[in-house]
Amino acid sequence: MKFFRIGLVAVTTLLAQPRAASDVRYYHNRTDLLANHAVPKLEVRHQAHLVGYYDQAGRLTEIRSYDQEQNLQTRETYQYDTQGNLKQKREWSGEGKIRREMVTGLDTLARRFIHYLYGVDQTLEWGDRYTITEFDRTGFPYRRTFYEADGQPYGRIEHLRTGDRRPLLITWTRLPEKEVIRRWEYHYGSDGSWNVRQYNRSGDLVQQRRFNSRGEEIAIRLWERGNDLPLNEVRVRYSLEDTLAAGWVILQPRTGSAAEVRYPLPDANRYPGTHSLVLDAHPSVENGPEFSLIMGGVTVRGDTCESEEMSGIRFDTKGPNLRLELDSVFARPRMAFHTDEPLREASLVWLPDTATVLGGHPRLMPLTQRELTWSDSDAFIPRNDSLLDEPGLYTVLLLGKDQAGNLGKSASVSPVRFDPLPPTVRIESPGSFAIVGNAFLRYSLSESCRRVAFRIVTGNGIFVYPIPDTLEPGIHLWRLPESI
Repeated sequence: MKFFRIGLVAVTTLLAQPRAASDVRYYHNRTDLLANHAVPKLEVRHQAHLVGYYDQAGRLTEIRSYDQEQNLQTRETYQYDTQGNLKQKREWSGEGKIRREMVTGLDTLARRFIHYLYGVDQTLEWGDRYTITEFDRTGFPYRRTFYEADGQPYGRIEHLRTGDRRPLLITWTRLPEKEVIRRWEYHYGSDGSWNVRQYNRSGDLVQQRRFNSRGEEIAIRLWERGNDLPLNEVRVRYSLEDTLAAGWVILQPRTGSAAEVRYPLPDANRYPGTHSLVLDAHPSVENGPEFSLIMGGVTVRGDTCESEEMSGIRFDTKGPNLRLELDSVFARPRMAFHTDEPLREASLVWLPDTATVLGGHPRLMPLTQRELTWSDSDAFIPRNDSLLDEPGLYTVLLLGKDQAGNLGKSASVSPVRFDPLPPTVRIESPGSFAIVGNAFLRYSLSESCRRVAFRIVTGNGIFVYPIPDTLEPGIHLWRLPESI
């Protein structure tokens, strides 16, 4: 605080003799002012100079700085207490914007800072400290620094603002360690509401306050807003800033003729803090119109309070209607499904026939989010079909939930056969032969086939002959074409 102490000494020297209330003195520079080396006004014409103003007690109350064209550059003002001690010094631009302020002693913010820093009572008088506040071009304070009596800083408050000058972040930092002891974060909603979250030096949230667009604090805050999806229950998360003697949640219909439904708040959910509440569908709102939700209550002091509105709530307690289509025999499952409403999730459940499937445990094949959108489209192979690994007979169920979480009645197809292995076609006889008219080829099939063809290579070329005869398992004879 060297400058501050020198300033006081200089002022004491200058003002040893009382002056008139209108006492004005002119100086070439600040050194002359501190040395009480005043000059006549004519000597400072057409050059940069300072003008000092004094009160009846001879105390310096204002300093004005002018350039050569007599334009005001800066202005400093001084205020004193009843004992004549300097209490406040302010620095202004020539346009009248405050730039810097120094306050001696402990003001309200300094007391709060010391309280957070040391945990002592905020009313404690603690030494001859002072505070310097710096302002931006628009006159908003952006930095406040707290000093010990010896001029060493012990704390700082810094403000960060949005482009439209609203607070964004306030940080209280201990100096010289640069330890953040308090932090306030401001969050703004599109409706003009805003909230302030306060964090301690450990980073823990210690307080949150909510305000509407008019700056009025909201005692009840809904933490989870609604959406346009139907629900079979509403999970409300909210916070209270005050204790309620009574509280309630109201569902108000936006359309239709449904009646308003009121849910009372349980006793345990009426105290300050964050709470959760599950509202089951009421018979009068099931599968009905769209609702809005408002929380209200009466504080223990008798004040009525109300939350902001949560809109877009629609109850749906009915499950979707499902239908499944699946080939009866396949190497990879090609499926198609149909539903009367969008699905949030769905899965195929493969129930094995224990007589034909090794292992015998069910397989669960979830459908991907993209596949859920393919309702009423062409057949497709599920991306998770690799989860089906054992051949045999199955009963297949389609299970699905709608957007509200209601489980639909399962659709099933039974039986279907999963056959991932290719058939075996074997030439039984002859191993080699001379082709004679009406010769037959003896072959066997390991299982029923959709198509069978023989590929015969001769000196005249390669010939492919599909077999029109039976394609069932067993041994068969095929008459060789006479053209071979």
